Amino acid sequence: MMIAVFRSRVNKDHIDEFTTLYDEMGDIVSGLPGHISHKIFSSDDGEGVVIAEFENEEAIHEWDVHPDHKRVKELGKKYIFDEYDVSVAKIVERHKKP
Repeated sequence: MMIAVFRSRVNKDHIDEFTTLYDEMGDIVSGLPGHISHKIFSSDDGEGVVIAEFENEEAIHEWDVHPDHKRVKELGKKYIFDEYDVSVAKIVERHKKP
């Protein structure tokens, strides 16, 4: 299993655009083979965190190179995000209840 952690701060002038694009990308990624889940969280200081789970490296690669995702990533880099940090990792151990 693979996990992507995307931390960001959205530019205050582009919050509505971010929300729209996040919803669009969520619909797309949810339909890709190998996608397990994704959730967004926010902190009191304005940082947002998306945690996405994928079955394997191939699945996360397909998301990374998806044409619509690539287009939106470029918008994020240009002006939507004031800052961001993406980490992708292979899960080597997991515990959960139930």
